[in-house]
Amino acid sequence: DLRGRRRSAATASKFSRNPRRLMARVVLFPEIILPGRDRGARPSTLGISAGHIPAAGPRPRLLENHRRPRRSGRPTTTSTMMRRAALLLSAVAATAKKRATKTASVDAFAGLRWRPADEFARLHPDAADAAPKTRLAREVKRSIAACVRPSKHYNETADLVKSMLLTDDKHRLPLLTFNGRIFAPPQYVVPFKNRGLVVMLASARRVRKKPLPNAVFSANMASRGGEVLTGQGEYPETVIAKKTGYGEFCGIMIPNPYPSHEPAHVGDLELWRYAVDEIRAAAKARPVKKRDAKVFWRGSCANNEWERNRYHAMADQRALLIGDGACAGTYESGNRARLLAASLTVSDSKHFDVKCQILDPPQNFTCIKDKAYAAELTQASKDVLENSRTIEDEAWIDGTDYTKYKYLLNLPGKTTGSYSRNLNHLWATGGVVLLWDEPIVEWYYPLLQTGVTHLVVNRSTAAAVVDRLEANPAEYKRLVAGAAQIDKHVMSPEGIAEYFFHVLEAIRHHVRYDLVLDDRKDLLELLENTPGACERLVEWKVSSRMLKLKHPNSPAREAWDVVTKGKNVCETLLGMKSDTPFYQF
Repeated sequence: DLRGRRRSAATASKFSRNPRRLMARVVLFPEIILPGRDRGARPSTLGISAGHIPAAGPRPRLLENHRRPRRSGRPTTTSTMMRRAALLLSAVAATAKKRATKTASVDAFAGLRWRPADEFARLHPDAADAAPKTRLAREVKRSIAACVRPSKHYNETADLVKSMLLTDDKHRLPLLTFNGRIFAPPQYVVPFKNRGLVVMLASARRVRKKPLPNAVFSANMASRGGEVLTGQGEYPETVIAKKTGYGEFCGIMIPNPYPSHEPAHVGDLELWRYAVDEIRAAAKARPVKKRDAKVFWRGSCANNEWERNRYHAMADQRALLIGDGACAGTYESGNRARLLAASLTVSDSKHFDVKCQILDPPQNFTCIKDKAYAAELTQASKDVLENSRTIEDEAWIDGTDYTKYKYLLNLPGKTTGSYSRNLNHLWATGGVVLLWDEPIVEWYYPLLQTGVTHLVVNRSTAAAVVDRLEANPAEYKRLVAGAAQIDKHVMSPEGIAEYFFHVLEAIRHHVRYDLVLDDRKDLLELLENTPGACERLVEWKVSSRMLKLKHPNSPAREAWDVVTKGKNVCETLLGMKSDTPFYQF
């Protein structure tokens, strides 16, 4: 406070001659700016660019007095200057305090730190400025090289093929793609995920109108990803996600074969196109000003606590696998994230509409070593259960209903805490996609960039992220545009099909499948000379059908692709009259 202070005549005269020297003293208060200055304007009188922060409040009186003519011929006295300076600094302090309270929750960096991005940077230090597709290709190449021994000669590749075909591991069943045909074990398509993968391979073949590359690989369809540590792999094995990040476990990531919530769409990329087109049309009909400014999510809030579980049919078996008793250990990470997110609706229903269609959240947190985290979960469980009428919402939400909201939240899966297929359609909703902060990765995550395609939230940062976006329409618009690019170029049938072809080609190159699989006679000879190999695989044929999905209630909407079993692989190869690729489109 300068009020009442005495200064020498020389000092007073110095400030009197050049009042701007006094103004320079308040340059540390960036809240003081000139009104009426837009982004990109010239620096203000205080030497602070008005483009960095929004204009606010009336013009300080001191600045006005230095611009208007004096009312009398008498010069401004030193005491008057000091009083005015005191009033200015007092106003500065009040404004700074007021804005500090508001901006404390609007962190400029909230939502930008993402564990998968940090891990990718560690694994690929030279890919920071690489093009998106280059980043994707480098991760595919790394994941293959980390777990699959390269082959250079015919005998090495032949031994790998024979070993894969004869394996007894039911979780590593082989698939063979040859001249556009798909071969797998006789009982392979019984699990719906496996069936979906066969349908998706055939659908990718139709979308690209070309045969699949010749390759042999095994597909791990578990949601948590591979179980073989990096460096200990042997076969080319694909996974649909990795719960703990890119590098800990083996596995070449591929798209999950059930992108849509509708059973009829399992594996079928053309039906996926139809479902997403409906969402895009709904999004186009709802501009931002007509959307609810809330964070929206719907799903099951269940648990894996086997002693009181009423939702999972495999609860007892899962408890044996976990070995943690009633506290479900790491398998519960997804349900815990859903619990914390739902508790935000209890504490801040103005900004959050996160509700559970099945409400049976975890309540036992005794196996969590982080006591603060366990206490947070305990309080969240108490809040959610005490407000169950608010949190539980059993109504089915169609994909088009997501377009009513500005912010769409994705949470980890309920079964093992890995990926959730809910994310697949969020990119088409025309809103901002918010990912819960977890190390989970899917095949296209190398293409994502925080602040461009999405933002990252947890229980402590979600409100700050929403506040910042509400205050910055330009940032909101940029994120919506980034999500739309992922929907158009990555999650489209063409994008998914192109990636499948890229993965198979990358595997072929690494293990030199061209030495064994590109000649029908050589392959047939190898199979016939390997006892049990011919009966190991049969051809699976997927029907090609005309899609007539003009109305949501159309019977064709519920139609399934017809998958039929053909002859075994040796009989099929013998019956082929030439090496001309066979494929349907």
